[in-house]
Order: sequence, then structure tokens, then C-alpha cells
Amino acid sequence: MRLFVAVNFSASVRKALAGVVSELSGVGLPVRWTPEANFHLTLRWLGSHDPPVADIVADILRESAADAEPFEAGFGAVGAFPSPRRPRVIWIAVEAGPRLRLLRDQLERRFAGEGFGRDDRSFRPHVTLGRARRGARPGEFRPFVALAADLGIERSVPVTSIDLMRSHTEPAGARYERLARASLGAALPGEGAAE
Repeated sequence: MRLFVAVNFSASVRKALAGVVSELSGVGLPVRWTPEANFHLTLRWLGSHDPPVADIVADILRESAADAEPFEAGFGAVGAFPSPRRPRVIWIAVEAGPRLRLLRDQLERRFAGEGFGRDDRSFRPHVTLGRARRGARPGEFRPFVALAADLGIERSVPVTSIDLMRSHTEPAGARYERLARASLGAALPGEGAAE
């Protein structure tokens, strides 16, 4: 199973993100756009594991969530990795306030304590909007450089839970399944079953 930990968004937030994608896709960029149902903020990619590991990860989520308080996050600029002129991934930033960073740090400490190791890369919270198609040429992204500066979402997002997600690779693209949910500041024994 390919597993990751994420903050998922309400339908209204996903719709707002889809509006940004609609603006970007309208200029004909060579990009595979993220479906509206798949928008999320990844807190930790865990990779492929056998099914019993999901129970361990769900426990880590509950412990980390119990120590965290719900908070508000906002969206920032639209950008790209590694650069807007030669993008592989197009994203919208998520403001990395102190509570989001603390939650991420708590998860990292607990994962390291359970033998998963630490993800020492710089935490750059974002929502993936799309990925460049193979063979895309840098010149094809000129419209993106101009358009990205004017795009964004002016709203805050309540973060009240974190989810253990499974990624299914399918011919049409990735499909995500929630395996467990932990509410921030309110984790109880037995909480976290998938809905």
C-alpha cells in the first residue's frame, strides 16, 4: 500500500482550488491537472508498506492529533517546482503558520520514533494543482509565468483533522482512499475509522 498523511479540504475549498485550475487550464498549458476530488495538503509521504503498517500509522496520527489544536490556514501564491519557467509540478502554497509547523514536527518525531526515519527536506506546504506532461518544453509555460502572479484564493481553511490516505495508481490517474482520520485536540481510543 502506498500511504501518506494529509489534510483534506471541504467541498467548497476544493471548488475554489478547481477555479484556479480552470484559469490555468484555459491557456493550454501541457499539464495533467489534478482532479477536484484529489486536492489535499500532504504532511508526510510514507511510500509503500504492508497493510499492518497502516494500523501503526493510524496510532501515530491519533497521538499527534491529540497534542495539536485546530487552527486556520490560508493559501498563498501559485508557483511551480523546480521553477515557473521549467515546471514539473504546479502548486498553490499553503501558509505554514506555527501550528501547522508544530503539527508536522510532532508527526516527524513520532514517525522517527517508530522507525520510519525523518523527512529532513524543507517543509514547503502546498496543494498540487497539476504536473507537466512528459516532453513539455519550457517555452510552452510562458503563459503560466504571467498568469500565476494574478492567481490565488483569499480565504482561510479550518484544519480540524488529519487523515491517513492510501494512493491507488490507476490508468486514469491516482485515486485516494482515506483509511483513518484523527481529530485535532480530540483523539479518543477507537477514533479514526474510515467513513
